[in-house]
Amino acid sequence: MGIYPQAPTDSPGQTPEPESPESSCLFNDTPLSFEAFRALDLYLTLDADKLIGRNVTIEKLDLDVLLEKGRLRIHPAGMVHAAGFTSSDFVIDASGSIPKFTLKVIGEDIDVEDILAYAHEPIIISGSLNLVVDLHSSGSSPREITSNLQGDIGMALENGRIRRIIDFLSVDAFDALLTTARRSRHTDLHCLINQIQFEDGVGDIVVLYMDSPRIRARGAGNVNLAAESIDMVLNPEAKRRLFRRGSPVRINGPLTGPSVRMIPSSEAAMLYADIFMPYITIPKRILGSLWSMIRNDRAATPCVF
Repeated sequence: MGIYPQAPTDSPGQTPEPESPESSCLFNDTPLSFEAFRALDLYLTLDADKLIGRNVTIEKLDLDVLLEKGRLRIHPAGMVHAAGFTSSDFVIDASGSIPKFTLKVIGEDIDVEDILAYAHEPIIISGSLNLVVDLHSSGSSPREITSNLQGDIGMALENGRIRRIIDFLSVDAFDALLTTARRSRHTDLHCLINQIQFEDGVGDIVVLYMDSPRIRARGAGNVNLAAESIDMVLNPEAKRRLFRRGSPVRINGPLTGPSVRMIPSSEAAMLYADIFMPYITIPKRILGSLWSMIRNDRAATPCVF
């Protein structure tokens, strides 16, 4: 069974219309329609021993969809791929006056490059991804749903590469250290761990740690989906003894175009003092089930340290 989605093409001669303030927002107030959920009952089950796509093969696909009395549940929704598996449980309950949403995902050794290629997005990052998602929300519009978001997202990316779009990590003392890396289009990424806890649409960064051949970096801050803004600080540290510490970097402003600037260490310490503490280990209780996934990985993982 082959599915080959094509990237959308722009029609020649079309001039893009200027964006209005509403269209420039990520999430709008336009109500979503759930009438079809209440008007239709559906049961669908799909089992495939092999799903063949372009440059990717899924060894097993198991999908059950049940829509009854305004409540849609997709469970189980699982697949076995080259190195691991993905399992998810998705619920939209539109039986009441306010729709409710639940999403749970566990993914092990997901190939990020495959996902971005099928989404027709630029390949800015690659690697093996472990993912744990447990989110729920309610609302009738995209803005309401994101503003009411609760739950956790945890991810660990291993043995990957990242395109050199993060030039703010090479400012200050890193100019001399990353000269060679800057000539290359990509930089190796040993490990990237991120844990975010959402409450009422505001996601606090519990853990943000990145390790590459030349630098390691810690981060802290928050992502406000209700206000569509971000405020976080990164503290990069070179692995060589010379110029071991660089200038912290603050990223803040709208999600669609935040500002990136160096700030004094004193200002960074006032905002998020934890990023200056030495990383001996990441507490297992913080990572939860994500820790079990990366700890029990069949292949050697650089995220266990």
